[in-house]
Amino acid sequence: MALPLYFRSLLSQAVERQYLPRSIVNARNTNRTPSRRTFYTAQYRSALRLYSPSLSALPWRQRILANDPFAMTKNFSSAPTPPSESSPAAAPNTAPRSTSDPFSEVGSSNKSIFAKLWDRYSFEGQTKRIILGERLFRAAQIRANDVRWYREGRIPYEFRPRHAILTMHVWFLHKRLLADRVDPHAALLVQEELFDILWNDTRARIRAEGVNELTVNKHLKDAQQLTFLHCTHYDHAFQEYAKDPKKRVEELAAAIWIHVLNRDEEGYNDQLRRMSAYVEYQFMNIVLQCPDEYFWEGRIPWGDVPDFTKMLDNSQRVLEEVTENPKGFEVLPEHWVKTLTDAGDTYYWNRETDETSWKRPV
Repeated sequence: MALPLYFRSLLSQAVERQYLPRSIVNARNTNRTPSRRTFYTAQYRSALRLYSPSLSALPWRQRILANDPFAMTKNFSSAPTPPSESSPAAAPNTAPRSTSDPFSEVGSSNKSIFAKLWDRYSFEGQTKRIILGERLFRAAQIRANDVRWYREGRIPYEFRPRHAILTMHVWFLHKRLLADRVDPHAALLVQEELFDILWNDTRARIRAEGVNELTVNKHLKDAQQLTFLHCTHYDHAFQEYAKDPKKRVEELAAAIWIHVLNRDEEGYNDQLRRMSAYVEYQFMNIVLQCPDEYFWEGRIPWGDVPDFTKMLDNSQRVLEEVTENPKGFEVLPEHWVKTLTDAGDTYYWNRETDETSWKRPV
């Protein structure tokens, strides 16, 4: 019995090193006795107990994002500070913006120890990875919030499926950062930042669900555990079946059925095939073909959402087209998006004019 437990402990440590910030992994007691509880439970909880992702509340972080020259563009938007309580009407964010892109010079893959320390601890290095991390996350968030997933795609518009779609797109970016050859050390730091932002956004969405504040951290840890399982399932599909496309597609379909459709017995095989093809396409598109120049500026060429028209049910009959938006999905005027504060409160943001408002725009 000791041998399987030992290997489970090694596997959990490997996954932690891949998906958790290095500071957390180093803080763990590497000589601990392997837990007899199921993999991905007690071991991850003890690590995540050290972790409180509340970075976006820091004023200096807000100032950095306010000076991002690309924050108003569609490809990698960064949400501005919400309007103050004293002025609930739309209030434009007029923070000055710099005119130069901080990623015009990415760096070198052969860095000295001093250059790596500078990247990690200097204000300039932190500024670069915060901005790029925000750009990458917003690109994934905008794609995951596309209504076509939940309307034509018939994915339930609920917390867990929506989080799974977001996790899928964050995983593409994560794998692209792991495969980076321009500046692997900087890519590792950006990867840590990307997951920091994901956890902070997840906590805000949990609070927006109206759960008791005392249970927010518990729900966050559960969401992190599901995220790790989701990401490692994709890793397994592409590593274990790298030379067997048929089995790889089957494994991807299983991952989507488990994590996106939440093991829905009424899910459609055609739906799973189309989404599996989308994952295959995006893996090639983002991880292997996205130009370094575009990626390091945060410009992500996602391509199109899967075509869910004329989808077949499991009896090979064409399903009726869905034209109504899912319940709970807000249709907003052009350029407006719904955003959450760290407390889970909703406000609205115009990505073109940078205006923010507590009231729903009409």
